[in-house]
Amino acid sequence: MAAAKDSTLAPLAVKAYPNPSRNKLFLVLSAPIDQAMLEVYDAKGQRLHRSTMAGDRHELDVSTFPSGLYHVCIIHGREMFVVDLIKE
Repeated sequence: MAAAKDSTLAPLAVKAYPNPSRNKLFLVLSAPIDQAMLEVYDAKGQRLHRSTMAGDRHELDVSTFPSGLYHVCIIHGREMFVVDLIKE
């Protein structure tokens, strides 16, 4: 199994685990945020999920996604953080 992957853009860092994932993906931010948009895209660029998140932790249910590569995007203000997810 691969270790958690990091996507770092100062001053916020995002960790996603487990990755690869089967059912749930946990997102941990290096600092709490007041509100951000969470979006998940498949390898073709089609958006499969959109929700809001706040704080420094978020749990995402990926159990219904088909196996493959996904891009988890956190949009906070003018910044976007992207973590690649492998869904088993």
